[in-house]
Amino acid sequence: MRAFKLTERDPRTGCRELRIQGDLDLAVTEQLEDALDSATDCQEIWIDLSECDFIDSTALAIFVNTYAQMRETGRRLFLYHPSAQVARVLEVTGLNRDGLVIEQPHS
Repeated sequence: MRAFKLTERDPRTGCRELRIQGDLDLAVTEQLEDALDSATDCQEIWIDLSECDFIDSTALAIFVNTYAQMRETGRRLFLYHPSAQVARVLEVTGLNRDGLVIEQPHS
């Protein structure tokens, strides 16, 4: 089990990328919410899940709510490169539809 780590970078103006490593669960969702809140001025937020080992319902709810809020204001949230286990959760919950989950963001 990898320790949770969230890193942020701005690959271009108006875009924030969050990279999540380890388990994304109730114990660390406050850090995720803080990172998303700090990106409120961004037109796009990309979340790299390639090294995310586990995701729980709390984190899924944050993604769904953030996606809906951003969509209402013409902004976009993308989850990309989910690990196999996380991809399965996204598929089972139906979150891999509507453009939320993509293969690779456009830089």
